[in-house]
Amino acid sequence: MSIRLFNRTIDEEDDTYSRVLPLITSLQTGAPEAEERGMAQNLAADWRVSPEREKSFLDLDFMDGEPATIQEWLSTYFVKLVREASVPHFLLEHNRPNRRPEILPETQMVQIFRVSTLLPEVIGRVVERMSLIPPHLLEICDIGPHKEASEWVMAVLQTLFPTPLGSEDNIDHPHAADDGMRHEFIEELWKLLDEASPNYHPNWVALWDEFKGYRNEPADVWLAILGKPSPKRACLCLILRYQAGEVSPTLRPTILDAGWYAPHFPNPPSACGWKSAFGDRPSGGHPVNFDRAVRPLLQEFIHRNVAKKREWVVGWGWTSADYNDKDLARARSDHLEALGHSYDKIDYWMTSNSE
Repeated sequence: MSIRLFNRTIDEEDDTYSRVLPLITSLQTGAPEAEERGMAQNLAADWRVSPEREKSFLDLDFMDGEPATIQEWLSTYFVKLVREASVPHFLLEHNRPNRRPEILPETQMVQIFRVSTLLPEVIGRVVERMSLIPPHLLEICDIGPHKEASEWVMAVLQTLFPTPLGSEDNIDHPHAADDGMRHEFIEELWKLLDEASPNYHPNWVALWDEFKGYRNEPADVWLAILGKPSPKRACLCLILRYQAGEVSPTLRPTILDAGWYAPHFPNPPSACGWKSAFGDRPSGGHPVNFDRAVRPLLQEFIHRNVAKKREWVVGWGWTSADYNDKDLARARSDHLEALGHSYDKIDYWMTSNSE
């Protein structure tokens, strides 16, 4: 069995791969679980990683000794050279082929931001920084000895962002917070996140024209069609819409920009010049659809983290604990089939990287 990395066969006699070869071999020859199988396929098949970027991946230095698994290796690369880097590696010259210059500055992008995944202390600090806290929020914010932090955070968020899903163009709820309070919360949240994690790269985005037809769907669907499994609990999600020129450059993602994340799926080498149902579009990646309904392929892109603006928030929604999405194995299998309807040589590409 040949061992492949980034759609290239590894020469086992090449010392360049001597450190990583045993780890990749272990993964690709013994991956019983869906997550490990997915990552084995991704590492083998992702042609979007340039030879120069592959070298930076292979030459990675480890302060505490060599990792025991390829998961540790990939995760370390992702944290050090992508997520927390002042200049993430996807912006370096060796990744220029993945830039999408055909996305015009005025192209509208969309990002789903999950507020409820933040630590309770973050929400607490945001509320404390608000210049004027209404009495009913003061009462909620008084955690007390019998109120759990998660319960307190949920109460604050549901007061500010009531269910069902809302839109800045149509707020009509008897217990809704006023726009001023909600806007202040969002502005303070963005400030705090920018102070605490200015280099939280990358941001994953889609094209607004392809997403906007789903904005009245439940938030679970927003996450599912953009490649994110359901959190299986109530989670506040904000819809952010902005122009590509505010965050440029926009790039096609690679596995190195996703880290150890099996829901990510590389697009095939025949993806260049893809046409969507909306006409000619730049060729990004394609998020795996976790929703059980058949959906058209969307496109996904990444950009560096930037300071967000309150005006970008154009709606919100809450996920639910009982949303029935696909499991990982089924979602990846269906995604491969969907790719086969849009591209040539899918079977050869993925089969040759899965043997």
